[in-house]
Amino acid sequence: MVEHAPARILVVDDDAAIRVTLDALLHHQGYAVATAANGEEALAWLMQSSFDLLLIDPQLPGISAREVAGGCGACGGSPGSSACAELAA
Repeated sequence: MVEHAPARILVVDDDAAIRVTLDALLHHQGYAVATAANGEEALAWLMQSSFDLLLIDPQLPGISAREVAGGCGACGGSPGSSACAELAA
């Protein structure tokens, strides 16, 4: 049987409790998770890694969720880009 690498998810939220909770829940489900506290950190992750899904706080301070998603082609980007979901505020 061929084993596949777990889906990679980037969680972007300025609330540390939300980041920690989503990280724990998603890891428990077998996903590979990275977290970022703001848009700048998220863009740094996107420069060095690829992700299957971005979970982004829609009310990020500084660089917006749309700008972060645009940094990897998500949310209306090119085919084969990451999927993007905004977290409920």
